[in-house]
Amino acid sequence: MNKILLIDDEENVHYSFKRLFENEYLIISAQNSSSALKYLKMDRPDIILLDVRLGDENGIDLLKSIKKINKQIPVIIITAYSNFENTIIAMKNGAFDYHIKPFDIPKLRNIIQKAFDIKKQTHAKKISYTSQDDLLQSQDIIIGQCEAMQEVYKLIGRVAVEDVTVLIRGESGTGKELVARAIYRHSHRSRKPFIVVNSAALTETLLESELFGHEKGSFTGAYTHHIGSFERANNGTIFLDEIGDMPISTQTKILRFIQEGEFTRVGGNEVLKADVRLIAATHRNLEALVQTRAFREDLYYRLNVVSITLPPLRERLNDINDLTNYFIKKYGSKSSVRGCSAKTLKLLERQTWHGNVRELENTIKRSIVLCKGNILKDEDIQFLPLTIKDNEKNEAPTSMTVEDILQKMVNTGNLPLIPHLEKKTIEFALKKTRHNQVHASKLLGINRNTLRNRMHKYGLD
Repeated sequence: MNKILLIDDEENVHYSFKRLFENEYLIISAQNSSSALKYLKMDRPDIILLDVRLGDENGIDLLKSIKKINKQIPVIIITAYSNFENTIIAMKNGAFDYHIKPFDIPKLRNIIQKAFDIKKQTHAKKISYTSQDDLLQSQDIIIGQCEAMQEVYKLIGRVAVEDVTVLIRGESGTGKELVARAIYRHSHRSRKPFIVVNSAALTETLLESELFGHEKGSFTGAYTHHIGSFERANNGTIFLDEIGDMPISTQTKILRFIQEGEFTRVGGNEVLKADVRLIAATHRNLEALVQTRAFREDLYYRLNVVSITLPPLRERLNDINDLTNYFIKKYGSKSSVRGCSAKTLKLLERQTWHGNVRELENTIKRSIVLCKGNILKDEDIQFLPLTIKDNEKNEAPTSMTVEDILQKMVNTGNLPLIPHLEKKTIEFALKKTRHNQVHASKLLGINRNTLRNRMHKYGLD
């Protein structure tokens, strides 16, 4: 009979597992790391179920010890305390899967069976890890406990330690850059540069110059020699955001770099090399773009080695509570706002959130400015028109026009660029400042170059 070593400090968990699986597997019980390591050497279990918290002991440390003894044994993490960092760290240290209490018995049974089925085919690689303690304090954290996000965390943990190209997919505002940063932080390149390039924010010439650099005089405005992102990111990671908006000519050069690791600067002849990991993201349907020849098919396959798809916020409404509390903590430190009423949370959960997590963040940030007390209430929440669900438009405060809302933001000193109203917001800012780009960029909270790029993108220049 196949053996399962169950490592958990709670007696009732051992009792429940034996009742559930006694006819299928031999359950070996351990309640701490010393007894677990003894059983691992003596009884040679086929798989291990490991709790993250073992009294005062850390289950992740025990996972590392287990992998030193037997790197091929599948270890399924079980825990009642989950966050995205724990999941990623567990997966990158060789965990087979990560399951949250209370248990979904059919799902757990399937995971256990899968572990047995592929055990013989599992070959873990020996990896040298760097300390991540300082990185865990970063604000670049991902909030969400829903099942779809748990799967995202597992994928991050698995791909972070493998030097493969990753394509992150999802609607605007779902947190694609946060996922890219998490992959980078948990990779062996985490002490090297991480450079972000937005493919949609620059013209074709400027994009190629940003990526590959340019020689002096290679185009109008090229007054000096410029080192591009690929050179600066050598031994590190480049995140190409919105790669679906990249011009075909630039796609060809990216493909060459992926295949050969080579590139030339704009206006130059010297062939240069760089060792760079590539992570790309898009909100667009690349398959449809390939069909219309707007995106290279060979580049599509090169990018899509591993794909991570982020769910829209409307499909993870149970995470709104945690997200709201996080944003209140993040932006409310300089105000008196300390929480959100239960009624208002329900109001937030009823919205469609076309702009996803980014729109929720902007809504909470705006509401903190407008709030007169220390708890966010319904009257403090100002939704933009596209946020409101169609069947609730008659009940929600929609009498304000877009310009009214933008004006109210200006009055409160806050005019964020909301993705689906970006063009309208920029037009409004330019109108308010009589087309003074310096003043408009300050009003929008962006630099002048970014404003110029956005103006060019929307034909406002």
